[in-house]
Amino acid sequence: MKLLPPSHLCASLILQLILHFLLPVGTLLARLWQLLGLIPLAIGIIPNLRADSALHIANTTSGGLPRAWDGPRLTPRGS
Repeated sequence: MKLLPPSHLCASLILQLILHFLLPVGTLLARLWQLLGLIPLAIGIIPNLRADSALHIANTTSGGLPRAWDGPRLTPRGS
């Protein structure tokens, strides 16, 4: 009998539940992993903001949605 991928998923979920209650190591390391997750988040946000700023300075954006810090639009689009 060949096991299909949904069977592997179900078996892994059951194994995760069993291990969670028998060996709750993940709860000990959760805070550390959450803090370490800030590093790749910052690495992704910083270049994104720099690229956005460079595109706005070069006036190459199509307009799209206004930036949150630009304030509300006082005139309707197209006027």
